[in-house]
Amino acid sequence: MIDWRLGISLGLASASLLACLGYLLAPPWQVQTIDWPSTAMPPNVQGNVDLDKSARPPSGEVKAIAEFEAAADAILRKAPNAQASVDVPPLTSRIPLPRRRPADAP
Repeated sequence: MIDWRLGISLGLASASLLACLGYLLAPPWQVQTIDWPSTAMPPNVQGNVDLDKSARPPSGEVKAIAEFEAAADAILRKAPNAQASVDVPPLTSRIPLPRRRPADAP
């Protein structure tokens, strides 16, 4: 006689095997596309939006950004090749490295 634990495990294994085979052997689902009604796109929508933006006065944020960029350009024009350490001579001497700790130090 078969032990009930072996019977349950064999039943679960065979059920999972049948489910996998059924999934692999089943025909693929049929997918149908939807035909959307054709609508005419309005001509040159982006051009109309650009015209509306240029007709409006610039907002405070746009003005602040323009002023900031103008100030940054003026600063960069004054000193295009400035270096942060102009007066510091380059290091030519040997740089001392830290000493090793003793083995018994914490």
